[in-house]
Amino acid sequence: MANIRSTKNQRLLPVWSSKMAFIFAAVGGAVGFANFWRFPFLVGENGGGVFVLVYIFWVAVLSAACVILSVVKS
Repeated sequence: MANIRSTKNQRLLPVWSSKMAFIFAAVGGAVGFANFWRFPFLVGENGGGVFVLVYIFWVAVLSAACVILSVVKS
């Protein structure tokens, strides 16, 4: 996804491999956030309040697992 470039006197900074890679990542993030935001709202509005609670619980559990794995892996 990202390459790391540096010169002698600079820190290592990650950069995108292309502009299209950045655009695809930005669009994917926006779509994922829209799913997280809009889907529970629509389900709750149509009588699925219990499902929304279960959905939010599992999103939190999976997010915490991803954070823990990224910290352990580093």
